[in-house]
Amino acid sequence: TNIAEVIEEFSKEIPRLINRDALLNRVGERLCSVLAVPRLGFYAPQSGAAPGTFELIGRTKRPGEDLRITDPDASVIPPAPMQAHLCPQELDLSVTAKTIERRNEPFWVEVSRQERPDPHRAITREQAELAAALAEQRQLFSAGVALLVPLATSGRLVGLMALPAKPDGEDYQLYELRLLTIVAGQVALQIENARLLDEEVAKRALEEEMEMARQIQSRLLPATIPHIEGVDMHAVNISSKQVSGDYYDVIEREDGRLALVIADVSGKGMPASLLASNLQAALRAQCVTNASPSKILSLINKQMHATTDPQHFATLFLCIFDPQTRRLSYSSGGHNAPVLLRGKGGVELLEKGGLPLGAFDFGEYEEGEIQLEEGDLLFLYTDGLTETTRDSVDEYGEERLTAFLQRHHQIPVADLIAKVGVELEEFRGRADADDDITLISLKITGDAVVARARVEQD
Repeated sequence: TNIAEVIEEFSKEIPRLINRDALLNRVGERLCSVLAVPRLGFYAPQSGAAPGTFELIGRTKRPGEDLRITDPDASVIPPAPMQAHLCPQELDLSVTAKTIERRNEPFWVEVSRQERPDPHRAITREQAELAAALAEQRQLFSAGVALLVPLATSGRLVGLMALPAKPDGEDYQLYELRLLTIVAGQVALQIENARLLDEEVAKRALEEEMEMARQIQSRLLPATIPHIEGVDMHAVNISSKQVSGDYYDVIEREDGRLALVIADVSGKGMPASLLASNLQAALRAQCVTNASPSKILSLINKQMHATTDPQHFATLFLCIFDPQTRRLSYSSGGHNAPVLLRGKGGVELLEKGGLPLGAFDFGEYEEGEIQLEEGDLLFLYTDGLTETTRDSVDEYGEERLTAFLQRHHQIPVADLIAKVGVELEEFRGRADADDDITLISLKITGDAVVARARVEQD
């Protein structure tokens, strides 16, 4: 066989083989034929395993070849199995791989009768490495591997080509080693290209999933906020690069009352968005017919626990507000306690409730009720606000939030929420948020409600 022609053949064909399996099958079969060897295996570093652990990613044989492995020299080590596998599924080469990567040249498997070290005798690190290298070579010899050719690119070992001894007992010739080295370099480069292509495909698939999740998330948010006389209300979702399960909702009931919901579903991406979508649908159905926040959360909790995995849960705050009486009933499912700033001074936290929804199939939800007065400001938020960090150490926290609200609670709520966004950006020192932040604010202005009440009395 003309080796130059074979190299030229590979140089033209390998770049066209994008699929890794097709690449290894074609190259392996052609090399088996050219070199007249019965079999050939390809290995790659095993993901998540210890350094030097390789897993079989491809194996080929010469057409019509008997795959049995016989012992080439029974006098050296105990006989190898007569029916050994074509190539072992895994190779542990923690020491040998370092040598191969450092030298970047074909590695011969040589086994001698060297005495094995006494496990009870103290040995140096060099002796321990030598003993490990001998053990690895014995493993390779027992598997019928006589030659390892590195698949390396940019100085990095991306795999190994494992070949048996030649059936005729002859050594591999220099020109054959040159062929193997050249082809191995081409295969390594193509494997790396295939890996990068797979990463790009996976990245695009992830981006498509993220975009779909963003669309789902955006559809959860109300298109408009109802206008109610005597009430100033605004809400916003400040999106991060990640898609989380944050959402808010404003539900108008037939009796004139208003249900406000803010929630944060565990996890990110598509699963969180889908769970948030299911949660919203269940809440809307319950809020239309049920006026008790605690009962609604109890029902939703049991439903979520029965239909989702235990690791999927949501924190949620639900309140039902009556614009006529200004009374507000609420219950929390493990959510951050909303802040209530009284127009006449004072700060309250709406803390009554119970456990996060879906985490457990038991637990009751305590219900609270408050009377809102003119000037009162209610501020609901998700933990992306208080957990905003500066220099990855200092959190914004609840105390800073309360102090900020006290300084600015006199301004319209839309301006207040806009100032929150500016405040957080200045605090973290950059524009991008690490997590979604959802905010709802409600303030009692009172004038229109009082005027309407007087008209009704007249």
